[in-house]
Amino acid sequence: MEKYTFSMRTMHWIMAALLLVLVIVGFAMTGLPDEQKGYVYGLHKSFGLLALLFVILRIINRMRSEIPASPSEISAFYNKLSGGVMFLMYVCMVVMPISGPVMSWAFGHPVAFFGLQLPTLVEQNPELGKIAALVHEYMAFALIALVTLHVAGFLKHYFVERVNLLNRIW
Repeated sequence: MEKYTFSMRTMHWIMAALLLVLVIVGFAMTGLPDEQKGYVYGLHKSFGLLALLFVILRIINRMRSEIPASPSEISAFYNKLSGGVMFLMYVCMVVMPISGPVMSWAFGHPVAFFGLQLPTLVEQNPELGKIAALVHEYMAFALIALVTLHVAGFLKHYFVERVNLLNRIW
């Protein structure tokens, strides 16, 4: 079974770890005491922007790399379903880290990338902030659902078709 390129495999697992931590911290940080919120929000924004940079690099890398053929045991239907899930995951991985800074700026909060203050690209606008907050939250839930489908697909292929797709991406 052919593997994805080393760079694609590496980016896959870095993004998986980064997104897992960002989603967990994103939900947990709202309940933190006020004296801790600023620091954690700042880290969340920085790592979210890092995720955006990684996903852009990942998209470029994917467009330049040869994608291995799907194993013959996987039906055309599941190949199309997998492609749709992956496409929607990429949409979430792009929209979510864009909506975060838009939300911050619209609510009048600065955005820094690991201490480097970024220019404000959106004027303060509480209504836009509310929309960006909803988009950010819905993208998080959508990403959770899509990753769940992604993992469920792997498990289905592993246990039903006896095809270990993990070998392609590990």
